[in-house]
Amino acid sequence: MASWHYCFSRIRSEGVIVTYEHDGGKILAEALALAPQARAFVAERLIESLDASPGAEISPAWREEIQRRCREVDEGAVELRDAADVFARAYAALQ
Repeated sequence: MASWHYCFSRIRSEGVIVTYEHDGGKILAEALALAPQARAFVAERLIESLDASPGAEISPAWREEIQRRCREVDEGAVELRDAADVFARAYAALQ
């Protein structure tokens, strides 16, 4: 498994520069060793962090709706369909 390192520095209020170094490969290996549900949770949080604008908060109502939908998918309570098929059918209906 490929490994990567990254560093970042932060200037503390006392004027001290603190440098943090992380081994991305180690983080990935540890995440992959988690149980499936824990990996799914971590993946969801990482994806959410990419989609969200900095400082943008999700309202409690929307967060509850997202959790409900994820729970329905996890429990098999809803039928998932391929987006390409859904759009193809919708476009065909417009013809």
